[in-house]
Amino acid sequence: MSKQSKISVKHFLNTNLKPYVINGTNYFSIYMLVIANRKNTKIKSLIFDELYTENDFNEIISFTDSEDEILLNKEISCIENIGQILIDVLKEFDTTFFTVYYGFLSSIFIKDINFDYITNKLSRIDEYGKQQYEDNYYLNEDSEKTKIISLTENKKNSFNINFENIINSEISENENITKGMSLLTYFSFIGQDLLKNSVNEKSKITEINEINKLVFYSSLSQFEWILKGSKKNKELFLKFENVFFTQKSDFLNYFIDKYKT
Repeated sequence: MSKQSKISVKHFLNTNLKPYVINGTNYFSIYMLVIANRKNTKIKSLIFDELYTENDFNEIISFTDSEDEILLNKEISCIENIGQILIDVLKEFDTTFFTVYYGFLSSIFIKDINFDYITNKLSRIDEYGKQQYEDNYYLNEDSEKTKIISLTENKKNSFNINFENIINSEISENENITKGMSLLTYFSFIGQDLLKNSVNEKSKITEINEINKLVFYSSLSQFEWILKGSKKNKELFLKFENVFFTQKSDFLNYFIDKYKT
């Protein structure tokens, strides 16, 4: 496992921006200062996404309401986990990639992520031998017939990880009754605690970091679509195009070789 980088996260009321004035009172957005590898960036909070007075903010950071403490820790832990993954994958703390990817987390849900390419490739390895699988991470038309292993179906889950415990948890239902848990929650201490409870002594995958990398790489298809939607973000995609294809492929091959049945 690679050495962990120190990541610092601090929420602040961004009074440098022009305030929204309501009934003579100034309201501002809450931002975060994120520092890692001697680089820093300021990003808007996804969890505290309303407008706040200075008194409101002081109450939040003083934990007058215990729910505020949970929400602060949720966002901080998510940023720390995502930051570690990106530093490991990109070999640097790219503030632009981090900012755009973090902004994407609340709109993508675990249910939206397709893990079936892992299923299909593992099935091909099991049935036909490694030399016959295709370097292709999408299911073919006969996928339902060849689907043997799934990360999200308990009866077919050869990893012995109860991933449905995460997808169908009460936390997921409360967050979004239709889509379940967002990646924002998954990468926070809330989702990570559920994940740790889903991994037991019989699990093939015991390194939480590798499961998180699998989720990260599996989310890149949706993230790529978002990046290509604007000229500025498309340039970011081109800069890190290798991550979306070669590095993703290398990780999946490593993952399969390590955990195949």
